[in-house]
Amino acid sequence: MNSRVRDLADDRVNEDFADLFSQSAEYKDLTLKDFFAAAPFFLAEFYFYYILLKLTGYFSSKSDPFFPVKQSELHKLSEKEIDFEIEFSNSKKLRELIENTVTVNVQDLSRINKIQNHLSGFVIDDSDIIEKKLKTIHSRADIFCDNAGAELLQDLLRALIIIRNTNARVVLHLKPVPIFVSDATFEDFYNLLEHIPASIKKSIESYLKKDMLVRQTHKFWANPVNFRDMPEAYNADLNKSELLVIKGDLNYRRTVEDRYWKNTADINELTRYSSPEDAVLRVLKSDVLVSVSDEQYKKYMDLDNQFKTDGRWGLIQKFH
Repeated sequence: MNSRVRDLADDRVNEDFADLFSQSAEYKDLTLKDFFAAAPFFLAEFYFYYILLKLTGYFSSKSDPFFPVKQSELHKLSEKEIDFEIEFSNSKKLRELIENTVTVNVQDLSRINKIQNHLSGFVIDDSDIIEKKLKTIHSRADIFCDNAGAELLQDLLRALIIIRNTNARVVLHLKPVPIFVSDATFEDFYNLLEHIPASIKKSIESYLKKDMLVRQTHKFWANPVNFRDMPEAYNADLNKSELLVIKGDLNYRRTVEDRYWKNTADINELTRYSSPEDAVLRVLKSDVLVSVSDEQYKKYMDLDNQFKTDGRWGLIQKFH
């Protein structure tokens, strides 16, 4: 922790982490210990995981240091008696996938302590509204993928349901590097295909060839940048979407910014910068929480005074 921030910059990856390095430049003469005490949390957490990748040799080997634990989860997934023969026209299945996506997020591998096996409930549950929207997509929906393994499988199944029911295009946004341990990357996508039944894999590969299922990534995802400040070209492409499915606690903080907000702050007002309709699917793991009435807030505080951070509660929220 006595190393200085300036000692850890790496010209080989400067382009991919340009925003991370520019934001940390003002702290360049600080030791890491002092940097983590002084820097905003949003910046500090990205820098911590960048250091982790650097120390594990990722930038020279391009070998995911978290691959063994991801692989272990995939093997567990394969051993489960999961019914992959989904009736894609069954509306109940779509709603189940919306809720299951949040439920499996409790297995986020970056949370090495207090990992929950189940959720206690949903602070906000707009799954009915989101289900109706997903069934009426005409041209395109986008999913901001969060974790690899079981959660990425849910993303794929949801994408297949949307494509088969609406003939719309679905774009999956993956991470360029495994910055937050369990983050879903292109490598994780291909690895998942090797662990699912041949019939589902064949459908996925067919839609990839037809450009109905698309995978994208951008260096934006590896940097501490909010959606409001997303690169212009990337944002312009996202504005073509009818619905952005925003997954995970970190992306929720990107959506409204990692600030202290009053619980009654209106998410629609905080996200006026966003053109498409949006849906957030997250497990609460941070203090940031908006569009919750004082009555609701008190209810959950009475039930669990750590409800915003202990990973026991989910949120399925539609806005715009």
